[in-house]
Amino acid sequence: MPKSKSWMAVPAMTGIDPIRLDPGMSLYLDVVRLLAALSVFGFHLGYGKLIGAPFAFLHVFGSNAVIVFFVLSGFVISHVLATSEKSPRAYALARLSRLYSVVIPALILTIALDTLGAHADPGLYPIPLTMAAFVADLFFVNAQWYHGSAFGSMVTYWSLGFEAWYYVAAGLFVFCRGYGRIVWPALALLFVGPNVAKLLPLWLLGAALYHMRGYLRPNALLGIPLFLFTIGLFFLARGEGFFEPITKGIESQDARQLMIIYASGLLFAAHIAGAQMLAPWLAKGLALIEKPIRWTAGASFTLYLAHVPLAFFIVSHDPWRISDWRSMALIIAGTLAGTLLLAELSERRKAMWKKLFAHLWPDAASNAG
Repeated sequence: MPKSKSWMAVPAMTGIDPIRLDPGMSLYLDVVRLLAALSVFGFHLGYGKLIGAPFAFLHVFGSNAVIVFFVLSGFVISHVLATSEKSPRAYALARLSRLYSVVIPALILTIALDTLGAHADPGLYPIPLTMAAFVADLFFVNAQWYHGSAFGSMVTYWSLGFEAWYYVAAGLFVFCRGYGRIVWPALALLFVGPNVAKLLPLWLLGAALYHMRGYLRPNALLGIPLFLFTIGLFFLARGEGFFEPITKGIESQDARQLMIIYASGLLFAAHIAGAQMLAPWLAKGLALIEKPIRWTAGASFTLYLAHVPLAFFIVSHDPWRISDWRSMALIIAGTLAGTLLLAELSERRKAMWKKLFAHLWPDAASNAG
């Protein structure tokens, strides 16, 4: 199906090369997504069944980190639609390989680790591994119409039931024609339900931010205050307890929680706007550690998805009391090491998964030739 032009696909009036992001901005976004994944990890370390109290102060950061991921996703998907993924097939192959390169290994790992861990310490695993939850996760309908059962210890998977459908809605909007650009995305969101649709504005905020880049030219005089003020305002709001209503998660939202979620998203978007104005200086400041940033950020999706199954498995076989410093070190180091190993077999192998999906979905134009 031929692609129609859209605000999401054409970076009109930006004055910026659409082929790539500014180097400083690209690097900083990698820093942000790595810090967000580490924040969710730290948040879960505050569980009573993991390390607990020493990490309890991070409880505010978990939900805000997921909000960051949603905004970043809208930004990045808008970029790839404007540059490299300009056909339905290219877009679908890239999204499928991005998701399933991590999802399938993580689901298999969870089955193995939860089974072995529950055998050693049954009380550690309150959520069973069910076929219904596995199938729901595999097809990203785990959040459909308030459906919320987790698959064992992989409690972070819920957000993929939101984000995967934002990918679908964005693709339908860009590649459909006429009224279909509205009808088909609306039907996709109706299929998964209002809970998913209510967080779509976060994703659209990131998309809008991408297309505003042309108005956010290098300007240290404005960029530095905006960059720093948003950080300060976040910690001030945290200190005042503003984010407390969403500390247990953002997957279910009442009106008050939704307003706080949107406010957090706007605050982060303003911060990224400041970073865009500082892109040349960020590029210089981060250049010396570019390789470590790129490499570690390349495992952030794996860390986000697999850290709880890994940490629970380590705890189930931990020879020390949970309050022992050796236990804490083992949980943290073991989870991070396990994440990096799994990333080598999953996230860093997206190209292999893309070839697999390309083989299953042949290019009609190539076959015709």
